[in-house]
Amino acid sequence: MGLAISGGSASGIVLPLIISSILPKIGFQKMTLAVSVVLLPFEIAAVVLMKTPALSAKRRQSLRADGWKAMPSLRLLLDLQPFLMALGLLFGELGMFIPMTYVTSYALKQDMSLSIAYYLITSMSCGSLLGRCMAGFIGDHIGWFNTQIIIFGLSTTSILGIWLPAEANPNFLWLFVILFGFCSGSSISLAPVCMSRLCKTENYGKVSGTLFAFSSIGWSASSATKCIVQAIDNPCWTIVWPSFAMLDKFEDSSGWVELENKTLSS
Repeated sequence: MGLAISGGSASGIVLPLIISSILPKIGFQKMTLAVSVVLLPFEIAAVVLMKTPALSAKRRQSLRADGWKAMPSLRLLLDLQPFLMALGLLFGELGMFIPMTYVTSYALKQDMSLSIAYYLITSMSCGSLLGRCMAGFIGDHIGWFNTQIIIFGLSTTSILGIWLPAEANPNFLWLFVILFGFCSGSSISLAPVCMSRLCKTENYGKVSGTLFAFSSIGWSASSATKCIVQAIDNPCWTIVWPSFAMLDKFEDSSGWVELENKTLSS
């Protein structure tokens, strides 16, 4: 899974470098067009190379008849395990995407140059690429939920132990973005695998769709914090502490899911 989604981190390494070099020269509109041209061949290759598994006519007819059953449904959240997983994902997305969204703005607030602020995103993507590739191997040995809990514990520690002191020493910010990038990439690659532990294979699409739809609230809410960041002239309190609180709640929720799994298996 990690290798399959590592392309997102690779683009996160390359695109900030492209944007930072051409944006001052050609402007935002032409820069967006240039990035689209760069991405278009990869999108076409993905569509052409993607193959669906061969299915018998009977199986295709069965899937067509039961297709509505695979639609996401909030009724899944009435069960304890999917609800706790969805809650953990929601808090995890809130905690993860606040730093990923505002680390550049935070760097500019600390009087770093615009080019260096873009390099922070590249450094975070480098850590994310390593995390996406390694998390699955670690999870196969110690458990996927256990790995998630360790990763988010490390994320929480990096926020309080590295990013918080970075207000006084901006050099700490480089260490933070690499470590946090590793943790965020690991969590992204492991989330679908953890979902697979909550359902049968034939129900995976329905479960993953429902849980990701619920957790997308965290994506939206983390982006909507822009008005709060602009209103309060203290990036420490408006970014660092909310990230810590959300990641701490993710650990609690994931721990309960893991405990529930052990209880059911026993």
